Amino acid sequence: AVRRQAALAWNRWEELASLLEQRVDASATKDERVTALGSLADVQRGPLGRAPQALETMKKILAVDPAHPRALQALLDSYGAEENWGALVKVYEGALNGVGGSVSTAPAGTPGLWTIVVDFTGATGTINFRDIDPDCDLYVTPETQARAIRYALSNNIGLGGHNGAIIF
Repeated sequence: AVRRQAALAWNRWEELASLLEQRVDASATKDERVTALGSLADVQRGPLGRAPQALETMKKILAVDPAHPRALQALLDSYGAEENWGALVKVYEGALNGVGGSVSTAPAGTPGLWTIVVDFTGATGTINFRDIDPDCDLYVTPETQARAIRYALSNNIGLGGHNGAIIF
């Protein structure tokens, strides 16, 4: 604690960052680790002027606590400003999974189904749908069709009422 105060008082930000990294490694609990990572990100973003490094540290916070509000907001702001929609969606999916929800758009480690559909620029067919009711005003295509996709919906249903829908 004394070394930390001295580093702050004498503007020795590199030394403080190094001390915080050591504290992260020595953390015994999840809360201690998240607190140390948050302080490290503040030093990286502020006095050291290393915003990309601070974002990587925020990702480490989310690896420990997927629903951490400050880390989520930092990544959402950054990815939104960059219009990096794929990364933005992954942050949301990680937050939903981290709080016990289920984002079942694709197997772990693969891009979500919406990404595949939007990149494909086509509408996939509805398999095993054979009898169309003429009285039902519903458009169903049994075969894949090439068409412009402007929006995609990910409807995620979890246990205990933890549901979410994201429209892209």
